[in-house]
Amino acid sequence: MTGLTELPSFLARSFSEVLIAIEEQGATPAGEPSAYYPTVPNGVVEVEVGFPVADRFVAAGDVVPAQLPGGQVVTGVHVGACAGVATAYARPRAWAIANGLRPTNDTWEVYLTDPEGEPNPERWRTAFFLKVE
Repeated sequence: MTGLTELPSFLARSFSEVLIAIEEQGATPAGEPSAYYPTVPNGVVEVEVGFPVADRFVAAGDVVPAQLPGGQVVTGVHVGACAGVATAYARPRAWAIANGLRPTNDTWEVYLTDPEGEPNPERWRTAFFLKVE
């Protein structure tokens, strides 16, 4: 759990730790970094971060293998600073409800833009996923 204001630094630090653990096992990331939020944030947030890997990976300290939830999702892409991603969920959540689907608390994001490669946050792209039933 981390506070919402500390989330950006937590994500940066955690992605670095996960990459080190992956590389130490001779594995390679097979896609962009992601953050999974199993509960709705309310000042603090429960978050799991990682990268998809095609190779076998075993737990290494605090870095453990995990899977994103399966099932139906409503998805979209947010363009802009990460701070705006949370509000980007409102439209797909409303669409899901209007179309007879029930949003769950499971959400995750895939960071399509590397902030080190694109310093302008207004150009960052984040795919977001909202699990529905």
